[in-house]
Amino acid sequence: MTRTAGAQIGCQRPSRFWGLGCPKIYHEAEDTLALAAGNLLKHVEITLGNTEKIEQLKQQMDSMDSDEQFVELRNLLKEYSLRDDRYSVLLGVILLLTVLLLLIWLWRTLERLDRARRLAEQSHERLQDAVESLGEAFALFDRDGRLVLNNQTFIRFYPWLKGLLRPGVTLEQIRKWNAPHMTCGSVAGEKPGEDCAGFANSEAPYYFERIGKDRWYLASNRRTKEGGTVSVRTDVSGSKASEQELRKLGRALEQSPASVVITDTGGVIEYVNPKFEQVSGYSAAEVLGRKPSVLKSGETTDAASHGERSEGW
Repeated sequence: MTRTAGAQIGCQRPSRFWGLGCPKIYHEAEDTLALAAGNLLKHVEITLGNTEKIEQLKQQMDSMDSDEQFVELRNLLKEYSLRDDRYSVLLGVILLLTVLLLLIWLWRTLERLDRARRLAEQSHERLQDAVESLGEAFALFDRDGRLVLNNQTFIRFYPWLKGLLRPGVTLEQIRKWNAPHMTCGSVAGEKPGEDCAGFANSEAPYYFERIGKDRWYLASNRRTKEGGTVSVRTDVSGSKASEQELRKLGRALEQSPASVVITDTGGVIEYVNPKFEQVSGYSAAEVLGRKPSVLKSGETTDAASHGERSEGW
């Protein structure tokens, strides 16, 4: 009956607020109010019931011999207080000892960690000093290919990396930075001008890196036991220059119009050029490893056929 009346009243509101018909939200609000009223009645009933119980307990207390009961209760309270005080003191002592033990353990742990940190720093400084004392360029990478440390020689070998090298930089990134500045070749019959990526990822222990026209590095990338990589570069530019000069000299001797014989300090023949073979009639295989006197002794193979030519030489 109440809901119907409320609904009718709600329906009498102007349509500009409610639209056509009874709004649903009004019914929900009405249900909520009814539920709240029911809950309030339940709380009132519970409160009245508790009031009756309190009155009954009061009557029971009035009927008891209050002096004896209060004395007994006071004694029990004292006993409980003493027992509780003892437990509290014991618990406090236990907690205090526990905290002290934890503090001692924490102090010892922090002391060991600090000692380990100092040892690690000392070891790192010693390793850095040892690496800096190397004449070769040195760089160490972890198992993920990230830079751990390098010496200044490594930066001097690759000056374009200055300001870029820092712990955590990957080996692949360094190779990309190096690629525009150098070419590589194998140790056995190096072929300057090849891409270095193939050599860096190969199983070959050594290969050459050529920077510009005159700089040659002997490169090595070795694996560590932990899976890291040790990169070492040795400057062999001087050796390569000497090698190139020797090659030029060799070509000059090969094409020389004069007979040339080269011996060691003991007088043993180490080299003869083609003109010598042409003029003397002796092949290089016949005279290498022997002394020049053999040319007039007739001890070479087929000496009779060479006799006149050796005398002429």
